[in-house]
Amino acid sequence: GSQSIKVKKRALFVLSQLDEDDALDTLADFSKNSKDAELRGEAIRMLGVSGADRGIQSLSGIYSTTRNPEDKRSIIQAWLIADRADLVMQSASTETDEELRQAAIHALGAMDATAELRSLFESEKSPENRKVILQSLGVAGDSTTLTQIAMSNQPEEIRVQAIQALGIADDSDSGNTLTKIYSEATSQAVRDAALQGMLIAGDGDALLALYRQAKTPEEKKALLRMITLTDSDSALDLIEAELNKGGDQP
Repeated sequence: GSQSIKVKKRALFVLSQLDEDDALDTLADFSKNSKDAELRGEAIRMLGVSGADRGIQSLSGIYSTTRNPEDKRSIIQAWLIADRADLVMQSASTETDEELRQAAIHALGAMDATAELRSLFESEKSPENRKVILQSLGVAGDSTTLTQIAMSNQPEEIRVQAIQALGIADDSDSGNTLTKIYSEATSQAVRDAALQGMLIAGDGDALLALYRQAKTPEEKKALLRMITLTDSDSALDLIEAELNKGGDQP
């Protein structure tokens, strides 16, 4: 009909709430055949909202036949909404479009699908995709796996990404782990990654402890720069003390 997009979207939502095959088939038809990209994307999302097996099967069929990357991206998000990690994992494993693969990997992180992400990391060959997997493990809060990778004999660029992702995971022990990595690091890249992880986690106390243990003026300056980017009370006290100390000098 000639109703507005807003009204049509409401109608699609109502269809998603009806426990009837005809309603789901209507959504599937819109998802596949609508010439309006916005409505097509909304219909795809509503099939995910429905959570019904019939609707999810329709999405799988559309995903396997469409050549439209935006529709595929919308379907990955619909699977996320429907909590179908198995289908998102399939896309992350087999999709030939690298951007879509990475979208699926990010979706797995949002779903806390840590087992799937670990499996992908072990089989993935692309360094860039492995980095995205590590970011998603951080989003999923899998600090155990990230710590293992950070302290492994993986290439340094992979270890650096795992260390930074520990800051994203930000569990109760991340600060101690990142401090240990910083203290034992044999390369500047790893030390910098540990500092960035602490900064991402907002762990001003860990940075402050490192500052007090620093042995060279250069290290103190680098740590102080990091500390100024946090908003912890102890960090602000240190900054004020350093400013006052500088003011006392002739």
